[in-house]
Amino acid sequence: MSIKVAIAKKLHKVLVRYLQKNNSYDDKIIPKKTLDPSFIIHIGSTINAGGIMHLEYWLDSFIASGHQFLIVTRQIETYHLITKKYPKQNTSLITKPAQIDIIYNKFKRIKAVFYPANTANNIHFLRTCGKKHIFIGHGDSDKSSSMNRLFKVYDEVFVSGQAHIDRFQHADFNTESIKFKVIGRPTTEIYKDNEPYTANKIIYIPTWEGFVSEQSYSSINLAEKIIIELRKITDLPIEIKLHPLTGLVNGDNKKIEQSIKNLKLANIKIHKKDSQLKTLLKHNAVYICDISATITECLPTHSPIITYTPPITTKTHSSNYKPELFTYTYKDVKELASAVSQALNNDYKKDSRILALDYFINKKATLENSFYKNLDRLQSASYDQH
Repeated sequence: MSIKVAIAKKLHKVLVRYLQKNNSYDDKIIPKKTLDPSFIIHIGSTINAGGIMHLEYWLDSFIASGHQFLIVTRQIETYHLITKKYPKQNTSLITKPAQIDIIYNKFKRIKAVFYPANTANNIHFLRTCGKKHIFIGHGDSDKSSSMNRLFKVYDEVFVSGQAHIDRFQHADFNTESIKFKVIGRPTTEIYKDNEPYTANKIIYIPTWEGFVSEQSYSSINLAEKIIIELRKITDLPIEIKLHPLTGLVNGDNKKIEQSIKNLKLANIKIHKKDSQLKTLLKHNAVYICDISATITECLPTHSPIITYTPPITTKTHSSNYKPELFTYTYKDVKELASAVSQALNNDYKKDSRILALDYFINKKATLENSFYKNLDRLQSASYDQH
């Protein structure tokens, strides 16, 4: 990087910080479009911390519900990206806690605030009375972030299935106050159990490295070796999608994508990191995952899943159905080769995955549109006269 480029980037960061601190952005609090929202989707994360990903996980579902909603962002960069990418959606920017009253005074019919992540700035909305505060998350997994004391602050916690509830049964703190609602997974295509299966691709979807060692579930450090090994044992096309936060903690991991390209191996496709995972979820693939929400997201395809087993320094909050019961596991490339061969030639865990699917993503709740019914319930509640 040249000195001029480095100086320009540093200056840009300084200017952004100055504007964030000194510009109230009052003109961005109330969207110019006419609306009367019942719900708020609170996006408290920065772009680098996955703010856009958190929104995209739920956006289609809220649109499909037919209810009016307002997206509330907390950082100017996130606001600009959302309004650019989704200009038809009503988006607000709140940079100061006191500005929340402007929202509530303008929109009297707001019934509930939905939180896709446990960000620190959630507290500014959580302190308000007369609304329902609901955690919806952005994926279901055995990561330690899926089960902690923060969940106790919400009126309700929407979960996809019994697995998420069972994790809290193993908690070392009192969880009796948490009110769970099983909603399945709206807008998810669940393939038929008996659909003919022939693997036509391998999809590698590693998670990011995590902020602390106990949340280091990623196989990213093995990525090059994994791709080389896969190409040795199969001619199937290989598709790769790195997590949007890859390299956030370990900057060296930002080079992984280019390193894989430099291998110059045939029939390798690397998807953009910010592409939506659901576009890759098709029947007739083999999925290589880490301990993350990707395991749960892959289950509806009924395709074989191979899961990386991280070092023992990591911490998981397991449900009653651990990954080794329904996925093939590996801790190094030698074990990966064996797992891929098993998945391609004798997939004996198919029936276990069918059971796991209903446990992690309640099929009945999904097919009966439980998420939308819960939105209807919340919308029909008596209005808060703020």
